[in-house]
Amino acid sequence: MNHPSSTAFHAAVTAPASVRPGELSGLLERVVGLRELSLDCFDTVIWRLTEHPADVFHDAAQRPAFIAHGLSARERVMAERQARDLKRVRHGRTEVSLADIYREARPDLDELQVEALAEDELAAEMQACYAFPAAVALLRNARAKRLEVTIVSDTYFDENRLRRLLAHVLPADAMSAIGRIVCSSEHGVSKVQGLHERAHRGPSARRRTILHVGDNRAADYEAARRHGLQAVHLVQHDRTALARSRMQAVAMSMLDPGVRSTRSLQIAYRGVFAAGNRCADAPGRAIGYASLGPIMHAFGSWIVAQRDSLHAAGKRVKLLFLMRDGHLPALAFEQLEPDPDLYRVRISRFTARAASFRSLLDIDRYLAEFAASKRFDALARQLLLPEELARELITEASAAADPLAAFCRAVRRPGIVARVIEASSRFRERMRRYLERETGMQSGDTLVFVDLGYVGTSQRLLQPVFEQEWGVELLGRYLLAVGPVGEKRRGLIDRSGCEDRAIATVVPYVSLLENLCANDAGSARDYTDDGQVVLSERLIGESQSQRAAQVQAQCLDFVRDAQAFFADCLRPPSPESLRDAAFAELARLMFLPGEGELDFLEGFQLDMNLGTSDRLQLFDREAGLSGLRRRGLNFMERNDEMRLLYPAELRTGGLELSMTLMAQHRFSLDIPISEWSHRREAFEMIVMKGERSSLESIEGQATHDGYFAAVFPIGKGELDLGLLLGKTYAWIQVFGVELVALDSLMSDRESRHSMEIRDALILDGIRDHGQGLWECSGPASLAMLPAGTWPRGNAAACCRFVFRPIVRREVRSDR
Repeated sequence: MNHPSSTAFHAAVTAPASVRPGELSGLLERVVGLRELSLDCFDTVIWRLTEHPADVFHDAAQRPAFIAHGLSARERVMAERQARDLKRVRHGRTEVSLADIYREARPDLDELQVEALAEDELAAEMQACYAFPAAVALLRNARAKRLEVTIVSDTYFDENRLRRLLAHVLPADAMSAIGRIVCSSEHGVSKVQGLHERAHRGPSARRRTILHVGDNRAADYEAARRHGLQAVHLVQHDRTALARSRMQAVAMSMLDPGVRSTRSLQIAYRGVFAAGNRCADAPGRAIGYASLGPIMHAFGSWIVAQRDSLHAAGKRVKLLFLMRDGHLPALAFEQLEPDPDLYRVRISRFTARAASFRSLLDIDRYLAEFAASKRFDALARQLLLPEELARELITEASAAADPLAAFCRAVRRPGIVARVIEASSRFRERMRRYLERETGMQSGDTLVFVDLGYVGTSQRLLQPVFEQEWGVELLGRYLLAVGPVGEKRRGLIDRSGCEDRAIATVVPYVSLLENLCANDAGSARDYTDDGQVVLSERLIGESQSQRAAQVQAQCLDFVRDAQAFFADCLRPPSPESLRDAAFAELARLMFLPGEGELDFLEGFQLDMNLGTSDRLQLFDREAGLSGLRRRGLNFMERNDEMRLLYPAELRTGGLELSMTLMAQHRFSLDIPISEWSHRREAFEMIVMKGERSSLESIEGQATHDGYFAAVFPIGKGELDLGLLLGKTYAWIQVFGVELVALDSLMSDRESRHSMEIRDALILDGIRDHGQGLWECSGPASLAMLPAGTWPRGNAAACCRFVFRPIVRREVRSDR
């Protein structure tokens, strides 16, 4: 072969110390005077879809030879470790072959059995590996420049099998660029131990014209440079991306127990992240590019496939992306495949329900679901009652002994029922004109609602109307779908591919996704007679809208990058692999977010889209820590004033807390409050009523940050209580003292029926140094809670005293 340097060894222009994967394709343009390109194999030329190389063994373990010998993935890992340890003892080196590994696990294997196992493992690798597009471009460039190309790999594969693996995943022209393949298993040494010397012999001047590229700094950069080669370290990911990948693996392992048991753990988008290198260059980019990006790419790709399947069945399909939450899915879909039958329509839960009242049964079902809130004004508005009539019914109900029952009776009167049904009929007609105007809807169409999901409320309410009154088939395609699924309704993530309890794990916190996917317009509340939508007042502030728009733009960057990356791959990931990646990332973002992600999302709110002005805060880290200290993990309330993303607050408190919540959801764990911790703190309390007194022992249970919560009854506030703190402690720190209605204790209503009363305490022999730091001067020091502090004297209450010991009182024994 003739080289650009002819027969003389020219000193090459020094190569960069490191490159990112996306820079591989242009690497040879940055270095001149080369005669040979030396490449690492795995994670340089070919990459795995799996999160870890050993994940492939879980797939291999499902193949015939592994099954025949009962060889599990765990045994395969242990056998390799033991074989390497044995080689170190015998020869001072650690490189082993597949035969060494299998015979360590099963010593009586013959040659044919070893070959069968090796072929199964190779087949599993072929299934898991793909050619990295920039590395393919590098090989083609090397071939065009007539450079020798050598593969140098630390691997248990021999040259024959590694060459077959490369040929399986590489395009033919790129494969033809590769000459020699040097495997550590055949030489008995790794790159660090001297494989480079065996692969690249010759004088130092010749070695300086060889460039080696690989992802392991010690083996591919430092060892290569020690041998006199030029070397470039391929840096795949930054620390943030690696941390995210680890947490995705944790999330997916929780969601699917089959992962790393009966199948590998795949991270389908790992190569896209590496090639794009866009994740860390802006505050919200990690959320938009690395989190929403994979979710929306997987969802959009699935919608394309669903649409094509419906077209193939002969249906006249129109995709209706429901605004507001369908905003980002629609944008993502357009990046994948612009379609003239894509329509953005404004149908909210409020308008869907308003159009659904066709009988008393429909009204009853609505009341059964929502009337317990006792928000009679919102109920009347949803039932489309005129304001004056609504006021009369609410006044009448409020004066009754049982307002809820009275309101329901009033609404169910025949005259009121007739008015609701008539108003709903007129509302449906306006909605029909709106849809005809926006989509050209006509009888015989198949309309597909596309939304995040998860119950499909709008589809459920409107399906009888569309199909029975308008002659239009209505289907639903969602990111998440809970419960029964079929042709009418299904999701990218549904029970056909994921366990129900796994889906139910993320459903309570889907509001995070709704925040990030919606546009900034108000919610639909009505339609005009000529088919125009009427929007409610926009409730979300400009700052949040701008941050959401930034995240959405970065999400679309990823969707385009992923589509281009997979188009360049001979073997793109399967739809199931994309689904798993989206599911894992959704769960990770909910339960295991990074600190920077929470910083970016701080202050986000959600418009509840129910025809009211309700806005709920996404999370409040300080409030979450306060709740943990007061009530432990049971601080999370679910009511119409709740925060929506409690896992974010728990993640701030500690990884173990958010993982515990995830496990509770995932496996339906029922853990009573008393079992959260065995740690207790006890002190005595004097209970006084008139001339009578008694001494009681009070026990506090560990909550968080070293705090303990002691909860004790105070009757109806008629008791004087003295906490004998000085007898046990010299110093404590008090976080809070609150009174709670006994019937609301540890319930979703507790925060509404509690009051902080620290200032009402009378300190005797206790000095308050500020920030709750109390110094008890002696054993008799106490904090007195006087009678009458509880204002609701007709209801029983309890006191929660939250404190942490700082210095205990020394107990001196008499001699």
